[in-house]
Amino acid sequence: MYVLEGYGNIRTGIFEVAYPSGWKQIQEFNYYEAFVTFMHPASKYSGPATVAILARDLVSTNYPP
Repeated sequence: MYVLEGYGNIRTGIFEVAYPSGWKQIQEFNYYEAFVTFMHPASKYSGPATVAILARDLVSTNYPP
């Protein structure tokens, strides 16, 4: 079990990938910084896991070769 929390101001990102096959992919997104807490109910353990991003909006555009 885990808890995922988004926090801070919304941020915008974009990245582009060109694959060897000739496909091209562009992803544009709005996101929050996120923190994940893992919980293990049987052992009553709760601890930090990782810092990540939580995408709010994502647009993926793909171009064939």
